[in-house]
Amino acid sequence: MTYNIGGFTTVAGENSQWIDAAGTLFIGREGQTLASLVDELNTPWEDTAPESVIPTVVSRRQFKMQLAIAGFSTQVNAWISAQPELVQIAFNESGSFNRTDEMLVLGFDALGFTVEQVDQFFTAASRI
Repeated sequence: MTYNIGGFTTVAGENSQWIDAAGTLFIGREGQTLASLVDELNTPWEDTAPESVIPTVVSRRQFKMQLAIAGFSTQVNAWISAQPELVQIAFNESGSFNRTDEMLVLGFDALGFTVEQVDQFFTAASRI
C-alpha cells in the first residue's frame, strides 16, 4: 500500500495526529509533519532480525547423536576406521567437536558434505 498526503485529515486540536480515508488513526512523533510520516509509511521495512549464528562447537554427545539422527553413523564410522590412529583417537575421545578443526573439515569434505550441510548439521546438533 502506498500512502499520500492527500489521503489524510488532521485530527482537530492534535498536533502530529492524522486519520486516513479508512478511518485509521496515525500518531506521529512530537513535532512530526504529515509529509515525514507519509515518507516513513512508504519506506520499505527492513528486516532487522539477527542472522542465524552457526554454532562452532558442539559436545561429543550432541555430535554423535546428530550423526545417528541424520543417518550418517555407519558411513562416518566406516570412514573413521580407515583413517590413521590419531584421527580415530580424536574422533572417539574428543569431548567436543569444533567445526573448523582441520581433521573434521577434511572428514566432512571426504564424505561429500557441502558447507551448507555442515552448517545444518552443527545447527541441528546444537539443539539436542
